[in-house]
Amino acid sequence: MGLIKALIARLMRLDRRIKFVLVGGLNTLIAYGINALLQYAVFGIPPGGRAQLWQIATASALGHAAGMLSGFFLNRYFTFGATGKRFPQFVRFCVVSIGQLLLSVALQKLIQEGLGVSVYAAMLITLVVTTVLGYTAHRLFTFKDSHGIKSDSQ
Repeated sequence: MGLIKALIARLMRLDRRIKFVLVGGLNTLIAYGINALLQYAVFGIPPGGRAQLWQIATASALGHAAGMLSGFFLNRYFTFGATGKRFPQFVRFCVVSIGQLLLSVALQKLIQEGLGVSVYAAMLITLVVTTVLGYTAHRLFTFKDSHGIKSDSQ
């Protein structure tokens, strides 16, 4: 039990930007896991099988929603140590997340065509850009009414 407490204490001392990336990775795993679980356990799509559009849309939407919820709470408490009213912060979190998604789609297309790179290279470049912008937006907008946010190293 002492090892777990020590690990948690060490995680809490990490730079906020590192916490943000860790939370993003965990949210991605949660979203993917929910999506895969629904495809397999609820819709009965076997590994390697093909799903219908409604199944893809439903599982993706629910997985994304689960990832956003975990992202909000983990970033609020773990990354930013935010205080203030949760509901307005959650609305702003959703606005930023949807904005990131739209920007990601547009940037991928622009980078792919403008730089003449593959879609995978465009995805990687876009991931870096939207992560930096998302961090900044959550710090300055989503949790702006929080008294706990002072500097990035907290």
